[in-house]
Amino acid sequence: MNIVCAFSEGPGIGLGHRRRVEGLARQLVALGLSVEARVLGDEAVTGEIVLVDSYRVRADDRTRFRADLVIAIDDLERDLAVDLVVDPDPGADARVHTATAVVVAGAPYALVDAGLRSLTRAPIGPDVTRVLVTTGGTDSDGVGARVAVELAGALPAVRVRHVVGPWGRSAEDTRVESVVAPAGLGPEIAAADIVVTAGGVSMLEACCLARPVVAFSIAAGQDRSLAGAAHVGAVLVADVASAASLAQELAHDHADRRRLSRAAQTLVDGLGSARVAAIIAGMARHGVHAR
Repeated sequence: MNIVCAFSEGPGIGLGHRRRVEGLARQLVALGLSVEARVLGDEAVTGEIVLVDSYRVRADDRTRFRADLVIAIDDLERDLAVDLVVDPDPGADARVHTATAVVVAGAPYALVDAGLRSLTRAPIGPDVTRVLVTTGGTDSDGVGARVAVELAGALPAVRVRHVVGPWGRSAEDTRVESVVAPAGLGPEIAAADIVVTAGGVSMLEACCLARPVVAFSIAAGQDRSLAGAAHVGAVLVADVASAASLAQELAHDHADRRRLSRAAQTLVDGLGSARVAAIIAGMARHGVHAR
């Protein structure tokens, strides 16, 4: 059975939707399903199964999406009349999705690439030598760059690496190392002693890799994810103004870094995409109400 996965990306959107879909697609293919992934345009999307990951359109718009099964990856708490909603954020509540036939919600369904589980991770040692700052693919305001520069000044002995997305802005400071990673941030995150990140997919990837995380919100929907992760002690929540100072404090607190690492890995085990793929495969073979 064929699944068409349509996702949004670009300036003002970033790469998070693509990352979620790509990791899920690999698991679907492993289960014997045929998957076509495409960037969402203005045309209608049709197929046996259509999966939609976009903040700009509603998956229950039948003029845009026509299929035997329609699936939405959605963390904006829109009540979508589709066959399956995957709400993958920590803190997600399935009860808000009343119009959906089947809902799976929360950190067990975090859509990160299962391949992260096999990466070698830097130990959570007493010394911090490397910090990664990432704020998504579309940080045109330079939020991440400013945080990275502040960190480089506060921690002169530490390598501060700043991820520059395709629609982002570089730090333009020789103390900050620029990172371009079109294939994903897994190895960069795994090598970091601390990750300072916006509260999107990269935060969940950092949790999966058991990194001590300082996180803040710069986009719609991230506050709930941050709150859910902080509730179980998996991240330290900051705002843009306080992120660098909080990361500096964390760099001098080995015990807190170890605590965050343990809680983060417990929160996001890296199997969310496999769990969702199994549900979709069951629905494809047996009908909407299969779980």
